[in-house]
Amino acid sequence: MASIKVISDLKAAKLIVEPVNRQILRHLAEEELTQKMLADLLGLAPPSVYYHIKELKAAKLISVAREEPEAHGILQKYYRAEAVYFIVDYGRMPLDLRRYFLSVNLERLRGIFAILRALKGVEISFSSSEMEQLADRVAFYLAEVAKEYEQRSSKAGDSAKDRESTIINLYGEALARTIEKDPKSTKPLSLLLSNLGLLGVSEP
Repeated sequence: MASIKVISDLKAAKLIVEPVNRQILRHLAEEELTQKMLADLLGLAPPSVYYHIKELKAAKLISVAREEPEAHGILQKYYRAEAVYFIVDYGRMPLDLRRYFLSVNLERLRGIFAILRALKGVEISFSSSEMEQLADRVAFYLAEVAKEYEQRSSKAGDSAKDRESTIINLYGEALARTIEKDPKSTKPLSLLLSNLGLLGVSEP
């Protein structure tokens, strides 16, 4: 299983947007499961889960990891995700899909800012439009960072790593790159982080 897989195919990206598919991918990134096991975890009927499995498999987002015979000789298929985490190539997506992924990134940014406020007692003064602009730029750089990560991992032959650590590292690097390459749109944030000693430069 790869650590990261960047999705540029529109059909596969649309599958990732669907909530049940996202849950299936998350579970299969953590362990190999059968259709019945997934149905139990999700609280869905096995035929419904099979429909999602079929689509995800056709899009090469999951695969059959192994087959084991049951007591009656029926082969039970165990599925796994093709990557620990999937990143959609934001810049290649149509506007409707961008809106979805933009909202996801916006919530993650709010989470980061909430942590800064809780730990440092500071507030970041962004308007709603500025927050959306920042989330948009982070989404672009997230795909860029993920592609580089994917290439490095492939060349080094790295195996799958911890899912949560991988996600945190990707978003952290994407945010850092946004601050570095888009100083105008991130000025309030970069100045604040500099004043807190979290960036290597300070306000002139």
